[in-house]
Amino acid sequence: IDKYVGDMIMAFWGAPLEDPDHRRHGVVSALQMLDKAQELSDDFVARGKHAVAIGVGLNTGVMNVGDMGSEYRRSYTVIGDAVNLGSRLEGLTKFYGVKLIVSETTREGLDDMVFRQLDRVKVKGKTEPVTIYEPMGMKADMSAAQLDVIDAYHAAHEHYMQGDWAAAEQGYDVALRLAEEFDDERWRAAVAANRSRLHTFRGRIDEARRALDLTQRSKALQSRHLEGLTNHVRVELVSAARCQLEEVALGLPEVGDSGTHEVQHRGRHLDVLDDLSGDPEIGRAHV
Repeated sequence: IDKYVGDMIMAFWGAPLEDPDHRRHGVVSALQMLDKAQELSDDFVARGKHAVAIGVGLNTGVMNVGDMGSEYRRSYTVIGDAVNLGSRLEGLTKFYGVKLIVSETTREGLDDMVFRQLDRVKVKGKTEPVTIYEPMGMKADMSAAQLDVIDAYHAAHEHYMQGDWAAAEQGYDVALRLAEEFDDERWRAAVAANRSRLHTFRGRIDEARRALDLTQRSKALQSRHLEGLTNHVRVELVSAARCQLEEVALGLPEVGDSGTHEVQHRGRHLDVLDDLSGDPEIGRAHV
């Protein structure tokens, strides 16, 4: 344990003693924390108190470790981009409705564990997206029926990531039926949440297409019937389309300095918007 900051606990593995299996120890510790938090929450509720819920973010990477500070105040801790990403992932747990999120680098090599791919997100200030996952447990503890749901979910999710909405919706329906057959509430909720996000995002892309069409038509009007439109009307047409494009971006998560609630998502979703328009004034510059 590194430090306590308000209601937050920060911990790291691999220093000061080397830990070759630091990824596994981190994930297992997080899962055990969630189990204990659920026990405490059930006890609190039984005694008429408020429930307890926590979120955990885990990332693996190179960081600076050692005594940090000055001659007046020093602390053995870690700093660096890899540390910041772990904090950002914790902030994403509320958006995705999960209790634990790990990065692609934490997932590496843990083939005996089952992970559910959630999305690809961009850290603010970075150019490359990061794939994020929810650990679901040990593969040895999963039944054949559960593994079938996992396979069906990831097949559907791959269609979602490729923008094939119809195939993704059909795939999520298959995974949902499999989850309902053996009454697995956790996987049923997970698949249903992704299916719901698919409809939300699909609707936003449709809005973007309509907005783009409006912008392009308004430009045509400006060029062909310039004398027939007042400047006020032209500005209103273009502004309306740009506002719609901006609204499409809101609510889709980017990992930013303040978590997910005060920033806009970019990641692969805005790449879709880029593809809709070759005009930078309509695309990323305004979204």
